[in-house]
Amino acid sequence: MQPIIASLENGGLILAGAAAVAAAALIVAMLAVSRSRRNRRDLESVRDSIDQVRSMLERIFNAPGAMGAFGEFFLQELVEDVLPQSSYEFQARLGNGRIVDCLIAFPMPPGPVPIDAKFPLETYEAYRKDPDDRAARGKFEKAVRGHVRDIAERYIVRGETAEWALMYVPSEGIFATLHSAPFREVVREAHGRRVGIVSPATTMALLQTVRAVMQHAHMVERTDDVLEQLGIIAGETDKLESRARDLDRQFNNARETLHKVLTLVAAILRRTRTIGNE
Repeated sequence: MQPIIASLENGGLILAGAAAVAAAALIVAMLAVSRSRRNRRDLESVRDSIDQVRSMLERIFNAPGAMGAFGEFFLQELVEDVLPQSSYEFQARLGNGRIVDCLIAFPMPPGPVPIDAKFPLETYEAYRKDPDDRAARGKFEKAVRGHVRDIAERYIVRGETAEWALMYVPSEGIFATLHSAPFREVVREAHGRRVGIVSPATTMALLQTVRAVMQHAHMVERTDDVLEQLGIIAGETDKLESRARDLDRQFNNARETLHKVLTLVAAILRRTRTIGNE
């Protein structure tokens, strides 16, 4: 089990790995219980296995960076489900050297939209356990303000990205907490720094809007291409009309010439008949 723990602690898919291990452990435990109800020793062994899995999960989610990976994992799932692959980049490096969790490829304006998913979940969990603890609330508020400031300073790059960025929070509960009375000033400060706070639901709605805008932009681009081709065709049609008129004039000239030739031939024939009759 140690190699599994190490790989999950060091890997990016922490949540997926933990969920898979927990699910497998639960299935094994249920099977063991169903087959060993009368065997006290087996039941104790199952309980020990469950305790080991619980300890493993605690180690995973308490590992440095684990909470950040938690948000990044769900953000990546949302983006990949909604947008075409060509319209986003994960772990994108900006011109200032900073690496943002996700960059949505919007054309200028407004420009590419940076999204950060490394929300300070540790301080939120401490606050959630005891909302009346002023110290915990103060640490949570300080952590969010600092995170908002970092997003604004690191990921909003004039002339390269949009003039605003997004801070992704991985649950609707956190989103609701931030918009409750004790933290309204935090949200107001975020807006002042041009950092929007988004939850999974609002991110989904935003991404669907982005997709619709991109599709519309693609249609407009295709329309421009069609209009350009129509312009080329119109120009060629004008040339064709000019050449047709030239050809018509040539035909008219040829017809007049032919008429004159036929008139001359008729006169010659008449003269020939006259000479023959003499």
